[in-house]
Order: sequence, then C-alpha cells, then structure tokens
Amino acid sequence: MEKKIFDINKVKLEEIRMVDASIVNPNNQSVLQENESINLGISFESGVSLKANRIRAVLKCDLNATVSTDIKGSFKFFYIFLVEDLSSLVEMDGENVRNINSDLLDCLVETSYSTSRGIIYSRCLGTIFKSVILPISSSRDISKY
Repeated sequence: MEKKIFDINKVKLEEIRMVDASIVNPNNQSVLQENESINLGISFESGVSLKANRIRAVLKCDLNATVSTDIKGSFKFFYIFLVEDLSSLVEMDGENVRNINSDLLDCLVETSYSTSRGIIYSRCLGTIFKSVILPISSSRDISKY
C-alpha cells in the first residue's frame, strides 16, 4: 500500500456512545485497603465502513481491585469517526481490513483514549475508584491490545 499523506482536517468525530459505565462495590467500601491497588485493562478495536467513510473505534477499560476482587469497574465506549477519502487510507483484503494508515490509526486511538480518560475520571469521582486516571500512553501501545 502506497503511503497516502494523512490530513487530520479530514477526520470528524461524529458520535461518542458510552455503552457501559458500571462500578461494582458490593460492600460500599469508600477506600481501598492499605496494601491494595487497582489493575487496569485496556482494549481497542476498530471497524471500517468504506461505503459510509466511517470508522467505529471501540475502547474498553476494566478496573479491578487487587485484594477485594469483588470490586470492579467496567467502561466501554463507541466512537464514530467520519473520514473523507477513507478508501485511500485503508487497505482491504476482500471484506477484511488488512491495514489502516498508521497516522490515521494514531489519531483515532489518541482521540478515543484521551476522551475516555476524562469521562472515566469524572465517572469515578466519589467512588472507590476516585484516584483512577488513565495513564499517559503511546497510541501504538494502546492499539496493540
């Protein structure tokens, strides 16, 4: 695939949909135990519709207390991006995506992740996960999940 020059001005975030935002804390603990921490799991997927010039990015974040294993948080977001001339930035193998322009993928991952960081932070305020802020991370590392 010949590398097409990516123009960020041709990407528009059309929709953000939160499909899961749950915190399970059956004993209503207000703080974590003294030696307890929070495990964080992130996953990122994307789907492409060349006909509609859209990419759906799905970001999922799971939070788990390390000692009180019944304390969990789960967040899942759908991001819909309109991308002008998408077909020039995506290589297909029949109906399957073989490759997405790396600059476009970085843009989608960074936008999805940083937006999710703010939403998750605000949702966790006043809960046992009040100290959770998604870490700064490379978009390349996130997109490998």
